Amino acid sequence: MKRDIYWQQMNLNLSDRLILLISGVFLLGKVFVATELIEVETLNRWLCLSEDFSLFVKRPFTILTYAFYHVSFEHFLGNMLFLFFIGRIWFHFLEWKRFWEVFLVGIITGGVLFLGKGYFFREATEHTMLLGTSGGIMSLLAYMAIKTPRHKVNLFTLSIPLIYLFVGVMVLDMFNFTENPGGKIAHLGGAIGGLIYALLSRYNVALRKIFLNDKEAAIEKKKAIAAEQQRIKQLKINKLLEKIGMSGYDSLTEAEKRFLFEASRDR
Repeated sequence: MKRDIYWQQMNLNLSDRLILLISGVFLLGKVFVATELIEVETLNRWLCLSEDFSLFVKRPFTILTYAFYHVSFEHFLGNMLFLFFIGRIWFHFLEWKRFWEVFLVGIITGGVLFLGKGYFFREATEHTMLLGTSGGIMSLLAYMAIKTPRHKVNLFTLSIPLIYLFVGVMVLDMFNFTENPGGKIAHLGGAIGGLIYALLSRYNVALRKIFLNDKEAAIEKKKAIAAEQQRIKQLKINKLLEKIGMSGYDSLTEAEKRFLFEASRDR
């Protein structure tokens, strides 16, 4: 709990923490290579996901590690900016626990589709390696597009519903498929993973509404109300922390100070 309060005071949500983690891996890799402690080829071999299935079997952990590893600064920066903006949308509407689940689902489904290409189309395999966070990012975007399709995102002077933004990103991404086909397949796999996860969560909620008896339904309703109250409370805490960060603790009213004190005591 104390750790959670610390992150809240730093005003960092889960996407921000993920960005810090990936940034740390990126910088550490650059330091190791620059100081000649390790070669780039060695890092690629141990962290990237190989299209060659026989190599993947020797290093199955790469189904996860590839997503936290970047080589070029442009690739790293683009993914981190995208992840930053997605996080800003996600934590206004959706559960924080789902964030990690959806992200990991996208990483795995993107990796599996990439491996499937290498396994079933061996004659077209170029023994390439997959790296980068894009599969997880596409999964998060797809999930949000299903859960909150009408929420509008400001893009320059345009206000675009999330569902249209997702479709547009996918169309543009797949437009030139021959350029980096392995990466495009991972993006597609991540999007599929996010879509399936969102649809299954909706289907699960629908089934529970059908089969739960009245007593269980009442309990579930109370839990849902409590969860919504907690979400609203957390949003209020975040706004107060932002106010403290901008104007200092003394800028709070007595009621706001009392609210923060009681919230920290409850935790």
